[in-house]
Parts: sequence; structure tokens; C-alpha cells
Amino acid sequence: MGGDLTDGCEEAYKAVFSDSEATTWCWLGYEGNKLAVAGKGDGGLQEMLSKVDDNIILYGLLRVNKTDDGGDSKRVKFVYLTWVGENAPAMKKGKVNMHKGACGQLFQGYHIEKQIFAKEELQNLEADIDDSLRRAGGANYDLGNIRTGVQAGKSTDLKNASKEFFSQKEKETTIAGIVYDKGPLSKELTSCDLGGRAMTVGASVAKKNTVGYDSTVQA
Repeated sequence: MGGDLTDGCEEAYKAVFSDSEATTWCWLGYEGNKLAVAGKGDGGLQEMLSKVDDNIILYGLLRVNKTDDGGDSKRVKFVYLTWVGENAPAMKKGKVNMHKGACGQLFQGYHIEKQIFAKEELQNLEADIDDSLRRAGGANYDLGNIRTGVQAGKSTDLKNASKEFFSQKEKETTIAGIVYDKGPLSKELTSCDLGGRAMTVGASVAKKNTVGYDSTVQA
């Protein structure tokens, strides 16, 4: 791999991958038979795509800041892009599979990969990347926003409301103050029957204990 990449390639990759640098993308292109840095910047996908041309082949890494979970969770994702221009030299096209693998090894840590062959594909590329990252993450973080109308930054309110709802339901369905005693019920206890409830032992065994309800205990 090292013989196919010039010295600046690794530095360009590290700049995109670094949390302390502003660089969000880089392209590697051909200088003779070797790959060298063909461009980098901090302007995101659209700036990156402005460098593509029908006559060249490029291998690039893009840094994407994804806002998930209604705007409360931010995650960094990396996209590996390969651009194969329609009019690129045939000999260079023949090396794409080999050099795509070499660049993939350099771009360690990318989440998804996209290979592009025509400028028409660039029109919906941002949406395609967004959809692929969602699917690669195993969850659609925008689904709740679409179906419930949750606005960005409001998911905390939704979580708190859900917590309160289920807490109240638990209180409503919990029978508090159940007492199991082999002796006679005391005056403070009221007799009740749990015979219809599922038991881990047979009903005859379970009912050997006296069951009572202490009305002084609150749910």
C-alpha cells in the first residue's frame, strides 16, 4: 500500500479524522502512477464535490456531523467516496479496484462507502449518504420526529413525559401492602383473594398462607 501513496496522503487523512482540526474532507488523486493529495478543505460535502471532473478518478474521505435523537445527540461519521469520471483514462480505471482497497486501508474508521460514476448521481448524494448512515447505525433517529412532530432539541421533554406516563401506569397497576402470613389476620388487615393470579406454585400450596391487604400502605 505504501508504495502507491505519497507521503501527504496520511496527513490528509489524519486531518479529516482529527477532532481538533477544521478539515472535513480530502481527495486523493493520481500523480503519475501514484496517489497524492488532490484537495482538502473545511466546507463539507458540497465543497468536496466541486472538485470532481469527468476526466479524473478520486478517492476521498468525508467527515459528517450527524445530529440524532431530536437534536440532543451529536455523532461524527466518516464516509469513503470513490469518484470514477466517465472520461478518465482507461489505464487509471483499471487500477480502481486495487487503489480503492489501498485507500480503504488508509481511511481506517469510515462508516459507509459510496462509489460514484456520473455527475447525475451527485444531485441526491447528500440524501443517499444520510440514509445510508441511518441504516448503518441500526436506527432511524429521525423517525420519532416525523411521526410525533418532535422538534430538534425537544427529545428531552419527550423522554421526561414518557417516564412520567409509565411511572403513573406502574402506580395504577401495582397492588401494595400484600401480606403473606400463616397465622390469622390482624385487625389492621383486610382479607383479599389472589387465587386468579399466576403463581409459581400450585394454588393449593399458595393458599396455605393467609393473604391480606394492608390498606394503610400507599401504592
